[in-house]
Amino acid sequence: MNIDKEKVQKAIKSGIFFSFIPRRLQIASNSQLSNFPLKVLFMKKKIKNGNIITGTALYEPDFDTFEKNGNIYLMRYYNIYGGDCCLVIAFDIIKKKYYGQKYINRKSVGFVDGENDWNLFFINFTMLGLSNGERCRFENLGEKIDKIAI
Repeated sequence: MNIDKEKVQKAIKSGIFFSFIPRRLQIASNSQLSNFPLKVLFMKKKIKNGNIITGTALYEPDFDTFEKNGNIYLMRYYNIYGGDCCLVIAFDIIKKKYYGQKYINRKSVGFVDGENDWNLFFINFTMLGLSNGERCRFENLGEKIDKIAI
């Protein structure tokens, strides 16, 4: 496989998206919640003026929104940094299928669904990265980088 190093360098400088696989909720009194993540993290990394800058948005569950509608379990997650940023995560217990939708300022910015594969679903869902208008935390990692070794 040939890697176009110039394209990779350009992608790194404009921003890189990451994926995360969250831990499952483990609440002894409600095993239905094990189909949901403890938290969901979205991130983007960028090199600006030679410095690595990261932006992260962390979402936590709102247990009051948990609902069961037929064979669908659903719960909302809210951004800990505020704003009108919300995730809706659902699991169909019959089809064994996950659904995830991300909303920023009440507009859908991404939707992902997938079969009963926790890792693959969350890799794809968190690959949505950060969106315009999404509240997040920026951090300058303080590392100077001219080029990334490939």
